[in-house]
Amino acid sequence: MLPISGLYEVAIRVKSLPRAEAFYRDILGLEVAIRDPKRPMLFLRVGGDAAMIVLQEDPGEFPKLHFAFTIAEIGVPKLPPTRRGVRSSAVVQELSAATGAQVPGRLRSLR
Repeated sequence: MLPISGLYEVAIRVKSLPRAEAFYRDILGLEVAIRDPKRPMLFLRVGGDAAMIVLQEDPGEFPKLHFAFTIAEIGVPKLPPTRRGVRSSAVVQELSAATGAQVPGRLRSLR
């Protein structure tokens, strides 16, 4: 058995690469690592050089995926839970207020 020491790269299919890039770069603050103008994909650094997220544009249908990030405490108050967890728009609004990041328009699914 190989001793896995971590996860380096995760590929995420998105409907619109520009919209997804704006969210991951401008709201979450991920840094662009590799942009391939020949393919509809973008590599973003997560946690410095530790890992990457690859956004792959795919206009087709695909199942919803779930993943989560760990973040440092930044003084964002705890949000009231809903039946399915926390309200995504409330989380983004609180993070935006705490970090000064601008949230463009209404929060929608980036799937």
